[in-house]
Amino acid sequence: MKLMVLMALLASGENPSGLPDGAGKQDVELHCTRCHSAMIIRQQKGDERFWLATLRLMQKKYGLWELPPETEKAILDYLISRYGPPAGFIGRRTPLPPELMPPPRK
Repeated sequence: MKLMVLMALLASGENPSGLPDGAGKQDVELHCTRCHSAMIIRQQKGDERFWLATLRLMQKKYGLWELPPETEKAILDYLISRYGPPAGFIGRRTPLPPELMPPPRK
């Protein structure tokens, strides 16, 4: 039923998920937002390694089914292009300067 509602909304041209348009968006909406809201996706930023690890976690722990290789690639390409790390991004935060780090353990 939820899939039918989503398909009807997609066909109507509305954007219920709030995800930006692009190749792979429909795959993300069909496979990812069946279990959680698109807001979870929109709050993340990551490189290919991050998104692939996230996809594998969803498959291993949360019941996401195995995806055909072309669908998986479309999802990953979409997530990387729309929710990839900003230029210069090296992690969740900038590393602390050395003078703010605790002394090494002996």
